[in-house]
Amino acid sequence: MLLIDSSDLRYMYDTGDDEAIWVPADRYYGELEFRLRYKKEFSEKFPWLFLDKHLFAHLAESNGWTFEILHEGAHYDYLAKLMP
Repeated sequence: MLLIDSSDLRYMYDTGDDEAIWVPADRYYGELEFRLRYKKEFSEKFPWLFLDKHLFAHLAESNGWTFEILHEGAHYDYLAKLMP
C-alpha cells in the first residue's frame, strides 16, 4: 500500500467563460520546478509533479493498481491510497 498526498493545481490558473482552465500547452499543468530554501541556503532546482485525482486514478488503474481517495481538502488537495 502507498499513501499519496497531492493537489490539483487548477486553482492556480485562469478560467474562461466556459469554466475551462487556461494551462500551458507544452506540459501538464501539474508539472512544476521546485527549489528549497533554508535561511540563506538554496537547493538545486528539481522537478515536482502534482496530479489531479482523475488523471491519477486513470493512470493507476490502467497499470493494475487500485486508487482510493481517503480525504479531500478545501483547496483541491487530497490523500489517496494505492494498492497493487
